[in-house]
Amino acid sequence: MKKQILLATLFTALLLASCAKRETCATVRLIPAADSVSVLGGSLDLNSLHTVSAPEQWEAVSSLFIKDVDSRLGKKLDFTHSGADIQISFRRDMAEEAYLLEVRKEKIVISAGNERGVIHAFVTLQQLMMQADNGRIPLLTIQDKPRFEYRGVMLDCSRHFWTVAELKETIDQLSFFKLNVLHLHLTDNQAWRLAVDKYPDLVVKGTHYPDFPSLSGNHYSKKDLKELVAYAALRGVEIIPEVDMPGHCLSLLAAMPELSCLDGPFEPYPDEREQDKRKRTWQNMLCIGNEKVYAVADDIIGELCDIFASPYIHMGGDEVATMNWAQCPKCKALFRKEGMKELSELQDYFTRKVSLMVRKRGRRMIGWDEINDRGAADKSDMLTVWQDNGHKRQRKAVEDSLSVIICPNDPCYFDYGYARNPTAKVYAWEPVSPDIAPDRTHLVKGGQACLWTEFVTTQSEVEHMLYPRLCALAEVLWVRQEKKDWASMIQRIKSFDNIFKALHIDYYAGESEQKRWFVPGDTLPPLAVPAKIETSMASIKQYPPEYAFDGDTLSFFATPYSLIKGDYFMVVTEQLRLIEDIRILCDMSKEYPTNADILISADGQEFRKVGSFTKEGKAEVKMEPSPVKAVKIVLTATHMARLSIREIILKESSVQKQ
Repeated sequence: MKKQILLATLFTALLLASCAKRETCATVRLIPAADSVSVLGGSLDLNSLHTVSAPEQWEAVSSLFIKDVDSRLGKKLDFTHSGADIQISFRRDMAEEAYLLEVRKEKIVISAGNERGVIHAFVTLQQLMMQADNGRIPLLTIQDKPRFEYRGVMLDCSRHFWTVAELKETIDQLSFFKLNVLHLHLTDNQAWRLAVDKYPDLVVKGTHYPDFPSLSGNHYSKKDLKELVAYAALRGVEIIPEVDMPGHCLSLLAAMPELSCLDGPFEPYPDEREQDKRKRTWQNMLCIGNEKVYAVADDIIGELCDIFASPYIHMGGDEVATMNWAQCPKCKALFRKEGMKELSELQDYFTRKVSLMVRKRGRRMIGWDEINDRGAADKSDMLTVWQDNGHKRQRKAVEDSLSVIICPNDPCYFDYGYARNPTAKVYAWEPVSPDIAPDRTHLVKGGQACLWTEFVTTQSEVEHMLYPRLCALAEVLWVRQEKKDWASMIQRIKSFDNIFKALHIDYYAGESEQKRWFVPGDTLPPLAVPAKIETSMASIKQYPPEYAFDGDTLSFFATPYSLIKGDYFMVVTEQLRLIEDIRILCDMSKEYPTNADILISADGQEFRKVGSFTKEGKAEVKMEPSPVKAVKIVLTATHMARLSIREIILKESSVQKQ
C-alpha cells in the first residue's frame, strides 16, 4: 500500500524541492519539454489565482483540472463564466493537440483549437505549479505541440490482471506526461479478460485455473470498459483494445475447443504455473478452415466496436505457428481451394477476413507486423512494428503505403530490465528509420512502450518498469528530434522526485546519468580469466553466459524465461585461486534473484555454501582467503522473472600476490 501523504506537507515539499539548488524562478522544467518557451522576467503569485473560465465544450476538462490541482497541490480553484484568473479560449487556427500558455502578471491565458490541446496546457501548468518557487511561477509564453500523433503504452492485462482502479491510475499518469494512447492487450493464452455477451463462457473457462483459484475469474465487464473509455477520454487518452488472433488463443479455445484444428480440452495457464505443467501451449492457434471461427470473430469485433470509441481495433496476429494447419483437413482444403503455396498464407486469409469485419463497422484494424509479412494488410490497416529493431519491417510497411506505430523490443519493451533497456537508450531512440524516404515519414504515426506482464504482478511493479523510462519515451515522441538533450532530460527526471510522489508513482530511482548502454557483439567476449561456464539456465541468444564473467559490468547474461528451484550458473576457472571476496552484480531494477545461494569449490566437485542473495538481490561474500576453482549460484526457489547477471567478480587475496 502506498503511503498517503498529507496535502499540506506535500505542497510544502514540492515548493521546497524546487528551491533545493537555489535555482531562480525562471527555471522551467517540463516532461516532456515544450517546443518553445519564452521566459519574460518576473513571476506570478499562485495565491492570486482563484477562478477558471472556459468555453462550454471544455467545462468538463476544466473541472477536472480544478479537481487535480486540489488533490495534487491542495489549492482550491472555482469555476466562473467570466473575468477568471485562468482563462481558456478557443482558437480555430491551432493544430491538433497544440496549445499556447501565457503566464502574465495578473492572469493565465490558455489557447487551443481542440480539447486535447487544453488538456496538455493544463498538464504543463500543473507541472509549473508543482515546482513553484516560494509559491511563484515565472512569467512566460509556451507554444507547444507534439511531433507524433500516436504516443502510447501497451499494457498486458491477460498475463496479469489490473483492476479498473489500477488502470485509472495508469491513465492519470499517461495524461500527465502527454501520452495519448493506452493499448490494452485483453486476451492471450493466459486469460480472456473481455466479457462478450454472446459467449459468456469466455470469461469463465478462459480465466479458470484449478491450481490457482485466487487468480481465477478476473475479467472486465462491458460496463467496466465503457467506464474506462469515458474516464480516459476526459484525460486525453484513447483506449485501443486488442484481441489476439489467430494465435495466442489458448484461453479462447478453453471455452470453444471446436475452433481448433484439434480436439479439446484446452486450458489457459497463469504465469505462476511452472512451464513443465502448462498444457498444449503451442497448439494455441485457431482453425483457419473452420467457418465458425469467422462468425465468432465477427461477433467479438462487433462487441469491441460497441464498447470502445477508438477508430482502431487491434486484432493481434503475432507469433502464429502453422503446425496444426498442416495436419488439419479443413485447413488443407482451404489451402488447395485458394491456390496457396505456403502454410503461412492461411494467416493472410484470416487477416484479410477480419480486416474487412473491422472496416465494415467504420473502424481500422491494427495488427502486429507479422500480418504484412506477405503483403496481406489492407491499405487502411496499421501495423505495430516490434521486430528487427523497427527498421526492416517499418521500411516494408511504408513502401506498401501502410501506417505504422513503432515499438521495437529494443528499446521499447519495458518488461525487460533497465540493464537491457535503460532510460538513456530509450531517450536516444529515433522512431523513424533513417532509410525511410522523406515523402513516406508521415506514415510513421508514432510509437509506444510495451509492458508484457509475465513477470510483473503488482501495480507498483508496473510503475517501476514504466518510470522513468516512460518519461524519456514521452519526450522522444513529443519534441522535435533536434531538441532532444539527454543531460537536460536526466536532470529533469531527478528533479521530478516529489512530483512522482505526488502522483503516487513507485518509480525506479537507480538510473545512471551516463549516456551509455551495453550493445552485444557478434562474437563471444573473452572471459575475465581463463575459465569455462556451466549453467542449466537458457539464455537469450544475444546475451550468452560469457557476458557474466567478461570483466565488464555493463554487459550481462540474460534468461528468456522464469527459472525453477535448482537451476544453477557456475564459473570454473582453469587455475586454483586464493579468493577473499565474491561479488555478483545483477540487473537491480527487477531481474535479480532473491532466493539463491553462493557456493564455492576447490576442485569443481565438492561445494560448500558461503553466502546467499539478499531479498534486494544483492550478493557479496567476504571471507578468509580460500582456494577457489569454481563459484556456483544455485536457486533455492522458483524465480518468477527473467534473470540478468551483469558480472561475477572474484577478488584474489593480497597474500597471494606477495
